[in-house]
Amino acid sequence: MEKYVVLDIESTGTKPMESEIIEIGALYIKNNQIVKKFNTFVKPIQSIPSYVTNITGIQDEWVKFAPNISKVLPDFISFCEDAVLVGHNITLFDYRILKANAIKLNLDFNFKVIDTLVIARSGLNHLESRKLGDLCTFYNINLKNAHRAYADALATYYLLQHLYKDFGEDNPNLFIPKQVNWKIPKPK
Repeated sequence: MEKYVVLDIESTGTKPMESEIIEIGALYIKNNQIVKKFNTFVKPIQSIPSYVTNITGIQDEWVKFAPNISKVLPDFISFCEDAVLVGHNITLFDYRILKANAIKLNLDFNFKVIDTLVIARSGLNHLESRKLGDLCTFYNINLKNAHRAYADALATYYLLQHLYKDFGEDNPNLFIPKQVNWKIPKPK
């Protein structure tokens, strides 16, 4: 790929229409070089649940002066340009929450993605776990500050390189960007 954005978000939950983004971290890659970075906290409307603070370390005090999502998301979309988005579990988590927030703000958010979790499940099915931290251990990738957006995005960038080296030649279809067809769930 000529250009792509490796990203990770942290949020107040896992349900796209209810969860608020509290951190976005991303690297813009061009010709296999990091050419720009995006890293910001996002001020949510609701308090950060304690279980999220326990996982991420992110506290309400850290985000109280951060910009809100209506400022951050347009900047992030502009940062991404027309690049492919790459993430670990991006298809089921990051993309859906970003898309839900974009819909709420009437922003266009349609990107193709490559999901390193999908690649790892296909190529490394012998491993007990394909969580980002476990894959970093497997590949000896230094993951400092796990569950912080920029650190996870950087680790995912290195993970993608290892996965491509191991599986790109024999399984090139794993690395073809795919459209995510997620729509707002209908109310029950």
